[in-house]
Amino acid sequence: MQNNKKFLPLIIVSIALFYSQISIASFHQALPLGQYKVGFKLFHEYDKRRSFAPKYDYFGEETFSPIGRPMQVAMWYPGKSIADKKPLKYRDFTAFTSSEVDFARQAKGEREQHINSLLNSLPDRAKAGYIKFWQQLTRSYFNIEVAGDNFPVVLYAPPMNSSVHDNALLCEYLASHGYIVVSVAAKGEFTRLQQQSVNAAQVQALDLAYLWEFSQRFTRNKKVAVIGYSLGGLSNLIFANKNKDVDAVVSLDSSIMSQGWLEDVQTTSYYQPSELTAKLLMISKNMHQPSINPADFYQQVIFADKWLIRYDHNTHYYFSSEQLLLRMQFDQFSADDKKAIIDFYADMSRYVLEFLDFSLLGKGDVVAHEQQAIKHSFEQVKANKQPLLPESITGLIIKKGYQYVRPILQDIKSYMPDYIGRLSWRNLNTTAQELVQRGRVDEAISTLELSLEAFPHWYQTHVMLADLMLQKGMKKQAVTHYQSALKDHPTHQASIDALTALGIDYLVYKQRFIPDEELDKYIGKYIVDEQRFRKIYRENGSLFLFSNYWDKPLKLWPYENNLFLIESDDGQSNMQI
Repeated sequence: MQNNKKFLPLIIVSIALFYSQISIASFHQALPLGQYKVGFKLFHEYDKRRSFAPKYDYFGEETFSPIGRPMQVAMWYPGKSIADKKPLKYRDFTAFTSSEVDFARQAKGEREQHINSLLNSLPDRAKAGYIKFWQQLTRSYFNIEVAGDNFPVVLYAPPMNSSVHDNALLCEYLASHGYIVVSVAAKGEFTRLQQQSVNAAQVQALDLAYLWEFSQRFTRNKKVAVIGYSLGGLSNLIFANKNKDVDAVVSLDSSIMSQGWLEDVQTTSYYQPSELTAKLLMISKNMHQPSINPADFYQQVIFADKWLIRYDHNTHYYFSSEQLLLRMQFDQFSADDKKAIIDFYADMSRYVLEFLDFSLLGKGDVVAHEQQAIKHSFEQVKANKQPLLPESITGLIIKKGYQYVRPILQDIKSYMPDYIGRLSWRNLNTTAQELVQRGRVDEAISTLELSLEAFPHWYQTHVMLADLMLQKGMKKQAVTHYQSALKDHPTHQASIDALTALGIDYLVYKQRFIPDEELDKYIGKYIVDEQRFRKIYRENGSLFLFSNYWDKPLKLWPYENNLFLIESDDGQSNMQI
């Protein structure tokens, strides 16, 4: 693993710098809200499909821990009138983390104790900066009335070990423009802290699945997007690959664009870029050194519209409003640098909103912005049409009809030439039988012809086609298919009987003539391995195949070039060579 896997704790960061007078108003001015006030709610739920605390301790005694995985869900949403309410402070967001895992710590006193513990853990020179940062106002109003019940949903996945508010500015911005944003802290499978492993991302992906189900309590809208930053930007891709309900994915400097993480993920079953169908926006850094943040996953996405934006800086935490706001309380940047970074964050947020509006609401488009102090590159690639799952074709024929399906198959073949070969002849033949039972004989014939495209030399398909064509008075075509069936199965008695009844001569395979000069090239000894060989020879006007590990030779009948038939008392030996 490379150093870029290391996470930056959201709250406790030891920075040996001095506090400076910068207000969050600079961010608010660069990123004005939309038409709605921003509401904020906090829920304490359990996902009872997963455990978190052990039911029994080391000594086998029951722990009486709550059943299920604790899910402290934060929700930003479009709100109505705020009346005389005051917005939350960043101190409130920090205080809420007291009950991320332990729901017994929701009381005001518990939250105060939590804040004091965090403050006491800081170096003395940093405390004043944190206190002043926590006093700054958010744009979130606690428990105000919801503005409606038909807003699309955004699931937000924080970075490793971080709390829900690490990108509160972005969440507020989206909520003010008509999105319900829900998030849960990034935590380990059985502990508050995550491990540096791909499994941690999979656990967080399951948290996103819970959030999607949870969010349905508050909206009738079925449109959903997932946003993730850092490790959360990997977790949301894992989730979107498995959940085809997802309409759009935003990855902010995702771990999958980190060399160390990419190498680990590529060895797992979670790395499936070809399975992604949701529209994809990836925003990253290192515009002039893209190899530092490789876009392998993005490049291998083929069935989703995709956008890649790279900014000309190399700082991971710029993608987190919480980290930026906190660090800018200290004299770490020049005035010009601060403005450039604030403008970057606002520009990035506008890209996210435009992408969501386009992907979920069909509004506007995602086009390159004008360049700012921190420049960026912009790339957009349209998706290939996603082929239907081969196993879905037969059901579609029954439901929509063969004439509906055929143009789709032709279109898929134009960019996936081997697609027909992936269809199951068994399923197609069974579907043809069902179509006959429903009186849809013409469609049954077309379906069997499709089956022959998928598996060309199967005598049963030819016989089924011949029988149906004979019923429809198509004698010439029926004869052709009976003859083809015999070509693939020379002793098939039903085809022989059908041709005899029709007065059609057929060629018995034992009478098939192939010139001696053609056969001579096959006569000789064939080495199988060091111990075994096979030998083809002519004797008394007949051909034989012998092997040194067989009891006796088998008689051969020439059938076609490079093809002979064997007839023996052993059913396993009646095979084509």
